[in-house]
Parts: sequence; C-alpha cells; structure tokens
Amino acid sequence: MGDVMKVVIIDDDINFANKLKNYLIKFNTISFDIEVNNYDKEFELYFLDIDMPDMDGISYARSIKKKYPLSRIIFVSYRSDLVFDAIQVFPFSFVRKEKMNEELPMVLEEICELEKDKKKMLKINEQFSLPVDNICYIEKRGSYAHIYTESNVYKLRKSLGNIFDFMNSHFVYINKGTIVNMKYVNEYQKENIILKDGTVLYMSRGRRSEFMLSYLKYKEEI
Repeated sequence: MGDVMKVVIIDDDINFANKLKNYLIKFNTISFDIEVNNYDKEFELYFLDIDMPDMDGISYARSIKKKYPLSRIIFVSYRSDLVFDAIQVFPFSFVRKEKMNEELPMVLEEICELEKDKKKMLKINEQFSLPVDNICYIEKRGSYAHIYTESNVYKLRKSLGNIFDFMNSHFVYINKGTIVNMKYVNEYQKENIILKDGTVLYMSRGRRSEFMLSYLKYKEEI
C-alpha cells in the first residue's frame, strides 16, 4: 500500500512499546508512521494498554472515540479478564500481549483489507469513476440507480444488486430499493435512518435486524 498510516502506541511498559513498534515496522503490507505515548494529536490507529499506573486505558479509549470517531483502537493487554469491559467502547480488536505474534497479524491483515475497500472506485461512465467511500446512499428508480454523495447525485443504468455486490462492507440494504453507507449514518430510529446531513431514509421492518447487526459491526471496525 502506498499510503502511510499514522499510529500511536500508548503503554507505560516502554520495552513492550518498542517491541510492538519494531513488529509494526517489519509488517510489509502497510506502512506505518509510529509514535509512542503521544497524547496531543489525532492518529488513525491507537494501540492501547488497559492497565496502566497513571491511566485507565478504557476511559482514555472512550475519550478518543468521542474526539476522533473515525480512529481505530486496538487494545493490547495482559488483562484478558477485562475484554468485556473493553468492548463497551467498540474497539477494532483486542490483542493479548502474550499472544501478540499469533493474534496481531490477523488484525493487521483485516485493517489492510478495509483500507483496500476504501480505495474502491465505482465507474459512472467512460470518463469518470467515483470513490465508493464518498457515496452516502444509493436509491433504485426505474432502470437507474441514483447515487448520492455529499454534494452531487449521479445516475447509473445498473441493477442495485450488482452495485451492492461491488461495494465495500460499509454498505447495507435498508429497504429493497435503497442501500446506505454506514459511514454517513448519524442515528437510526424504528423506521428511519438519519444521515449526518439530516437526510431521512425509510428502513423497512424486514431490514432492521440486519442493519443493526451490520451497524454494530461497523462501529467496532472504525
């Protein structure tokens, strides 16, 4: 991958933090820009210990989620007994320190696949392709799919099913004629999805359970 991911390791055990840093440097699928114990700026990926003398890692993770909702958090800890407390803040993953060499590669490969998904491009016509990640939702109208971004609407003569099969895992059906990118969902109610720009979309009864499960999984991934 050509892009560099900004990463921070928060851990009072400097020896372990350096061990993790060296492991990430050697991981050749993703390029990382790594800092240790920097609390002052936003990072794309946080590796957090939980049990530290001067800090509760779970509380700190909660503050990160509030301030930087798109950042991913991976807990790296010996305290596997706290995993159920940790999942309350929707981390991307939990890695046991004593099993780091076995568990961390799978987590990093999953991140790599998600990053590839974000770079997908949907071909609108011969001259223009649209980044999938920029699409808010898509509605089927007659023979055309109407594709909504934050600033434009595009028409594509293609079945919604074929488009959905191409999209990344952030997209989900909310009714038979609409798929939505969960990245742009602000909240959901019994019958409606409300996007971050205030757009209200109808969610059919038969799609509610699927949406809620998908949305919870999405929140864990980001």
